[in-house]
Amino acid sequence: MTVDYIETTREPSTTKKALLVGISYTDGTQVDGYVLDPIPTSTQNVEMFKNFIQERWGYTDITVMTDEAEVEERLRPTKANLERELKALRRGVNTGDRRVFYYAGHSDQLPCQTGSEEDDLDETLISVDGFKIRDNMLHNILVKNLPIGSTLTAIVDSCHSGTMLDLGHYRCNSVYYPWVNKGKRNSKSRCNTVVRRDGMVTRPKALDQPRSRMGSGEGDLPSPSIFGFMHSEIPLSDGDLNTYTEQRCMSPERQFCDGWCRDRKQRKESQHAEVISISSSNDHQISWDVTRNGDVVSMTSSLIEILNGSVSPPWIDIPVERTSSEQRPQITYAQLMTRLNHKVHSYTMDMHRYYREKRRVHRAEGTKPEDEYEMDNFQDLQLGSLSPLDMGRIFEL
Repeated sequence: MTVDYIETTREPSTTKKALLVGISYTDGTQVDGYVLDPIPTSTQNVEMFKNFIQERWGYTDITVMTDEAEVEERLRPTKANLERELKALRRGVNTGDRRVFYYAGHSDQLPCQTGSEEDDLDETLISVDGFKIRDNMLHNILVKNLPIGSTLTAIVDSCHSGTMLDLGHYRCNSVYYPWVNKGKRNSKSRCNTVVRRDGMVTRPKALDQPRSRMGSGEGDLPSPSIFGFMHSEIPLSDGDLNTYTEQRCMSPERQFCDGWCRDRKQRKESQHAEVISISSSNDHQISWDVTRNGDVVSMTSSLIEILNGSVSPPWIDIPVERTSSEQRPQITYAQLMTRLNHKVHSYTMDMHRYYREKRRVHRAEGTKPEDEYEMDNFQDLQLGSLSPLDMGRIFEL
């Protein structure tokens, strides 16, 4: 994989604009013949995030789209309305402008037709009217041709959201956390141990000469190819085995981020807008929210707590500094993702303990639960970007 982007240019902010989308699907949205489960916490997450960016980051131009009953029709998150507002968020962006896109709701995957996905699956958002909006469209609308010096931050709190914006780098932005391969969704701490080796084939030296003749001269050898000699009808003798030579082919160019992007030669002449995405799961995982005493505990609430400076695990002895003027925490990308992963892992463990207790009660009573319990799944949060991020850089919205 060739890294096309290395430098980003962040200019002083001139305008800030945000689009926040939360879909609860309480009206029985159907997709592929199935009624989607309602997500009542989606609208609560949106409200929390709206208040946060208003109070802490000074955003005033905020468009909120939900499927609550009192919302006017033009702001219901239908496919047509979503596409219109996504384009409105992107329209008129200049150097120094900052944009935020937030989504909480259902998502899915569809077969990729372009070869642009490592797993051959496109990620999609699901609108309230049951349409799937592919990540290709999100990238084309929000990311493509953003001016240098502008900034786009996407927060996607949904399933299958790891590469929702089709950003080229994510494994190289990973941070360490101690759980590895937990649960059937196979969460991983780092996926950067892929080693490509030269492909090796074996062929006889005789095949190095095109259409050469052997023995009595009757008949030509097949044209040189990897399998030509082995499938020819010419008998092999013991002496022929000594004529083999190793032929190496070049390893294929890396098409996807494998975690080693910073270690390879990079082209420094390319510049681009600064685009990042924080996703609550990787492309094959499911995201969960938990309700405690009426309060939502989610990736969104955890992100807000951390950026407010109220979450610092005792085993991470890194103080969170605040600027004197804006009272915003000075936290690096590495600190943010480390604490966020620990926070989400913590409430997921609480959920597992809760379900284990319910299962124990059902067994004691000899009854069966109405639904299967979520007992062994975890979320592997991802930080995506157009270029490998400086993980020691201060996070900004």
